[in-house]
Order: sequence, then C-alpha cells, then structure tokens
Amino acid sequence: MVGAALLAILLIGAAAALVLRAVMLPRVRTVRALEQIQEYGFMTGDRALVEEERRSLVEALGGVIAPRLGKARVASIRRNLLGAGLHSTSVERYLGWYAVSVVAVPLVMFWFATTTSAKPALAFFEVAMGVLIGVMVPMAALNRRARMRLDQIDSEIPELVDLLLVGVEGGMGFNGAIRASSSRIDGPLGDELRLLLQQQSLGASSTEALENLLARCDTPAVHSLVRTIVQGERLGVSIGHLMRTLAEEMRKRRKG
Repeated sequence: MVGAALLAILLIGAAAALVLRAVMLPRVRTVRALEQIQEYGFMTGDRALVEEERRSLVEALGGVIAPRLGKARVASIRRNLLGAGLHSTSVERYLGWYAVSVVAVPLVMFWFATTTSAKPALAFFEVAMGVLIGVMVPMAALNRRARMRLDQIDSEIPELVDLLLVGVEGGMGFNGAIRASSSRIDGPLGDELRLLLQQQSLGASSTEALENLLARCDTPAVHSLVRTIVQGERLGVSIGHLMRTLAEEMRKRRKG
C-alpha cells in the first residue's frame, strides 16, 4: 500500500513537472534573450517547426477557453503571469496547458488505479483527487509565484531608489542611473529593469517603459516610484530632487 502511494505521488509529480516546464519555457527563453544567448537560433528547422506546431495547438486550445472565462478573469490571469515573471507566456498558452493538466492528472490517477487493481471506492477517490489537483494546483502555484515575486520586488525598491540617487547625484542621467543600477541588482527586480531598458532600446519612451513596469509589477513601492518620476517629469521637476524626496519617503516607510 505504501509503495502504491509513493508511485501515485511520483506520477502526479511527474505530470505537474511537465506542465510547469511547459509554462516556464518562455520565461527561460526571456532570460536567455536578456543575456544575449541565441541558443534557439541553433535549432534545426524540423525541431523548430515541431515545437511551433505544438505551441500553436496548446494556444488554440487556450483560445477556445479564454473567451468563456470573461474579461475580468482573463485580465487577472494576465496580471499573475506578468507578476510571476512569465512575460512571454500568453494567457491562451497558460490556459491551454492548464486544460492539459486538468485532463492529464485525473487520467494518470485513473491509469494508476487500474494497474493497481484498486477497489472501486479507492479508485473513485484517487481520480477525484486527480481532478482536484489538476484544477487547483496550477492556479495556486501561479498565484503563489506571482505574490512571492512581487513581494520581493517591492522590498528591493528602496535599494533601487538609493542607487538611482547616487547615480543621479554623481552626474548620470536617469536612464544611465537605471542602467548602472540594473547591473548591481540581482533577482526579479534586476530582470525587470533590464526589460525596461530593452523596451527603451526598441523605441519606447522613458514614461512608456516605466508605465509598462508598473503594469507588470503593480506593488505599492513600484507605484510610488513610477508615479513620482512620471509626474515629476511632466511638471519639469529635476530628477535629483525627485530621487531625494523618494528616498526619504522610502526610509520613512521602512521605519514605519
């Protein structure tokens, strides 16, 4: 009985790992792109075509599901994907793999119950658990990842403000201070800063890039940072004064 339970856990874990890997794959590619690693370009044409077809099928499935969830629910999932750092994962792609999880995990449990000759009551319980896991775990995992990542970003904003203040007072422009700070901050905030710089290099204005940052990471500290800078620029206030005011506000917030 113990061995059967362990096997069930392994099977569920394997199914969950496959779904997680599929959802996380675009995130891995984003990091590689930011680091200028062109690994995907070395794929053979056949491999790239097969992967593109598989992605299209999954996204097509998600495209059928998304309209039935309503705009508010789709927007919530999109915010969680951005908050979790899955910038290259569309809502349709996520929902497609979510549907795969909802079907695959109960099927794995049904197969397990059949091969172990489980009694009907136990088999029903195992399949029901598979349905519950397939439905609940992917959404819960995404929500948890987004919450933890945004909390980490929020806690690192005061350090960013201090670095920006040092850079600006040292004679750098705001963009130069952002670039210098991005090389000194690791983790999710560093990733977001590098994405901000990448958007600017592609033609986005500073205001647009900052607004996009806020859309991806809508936390109190990020909101305060972006709104202060954007409004200050519109009013013509010097960036040095803005950074000093913001740094003082962040210090008070940390003490409070």
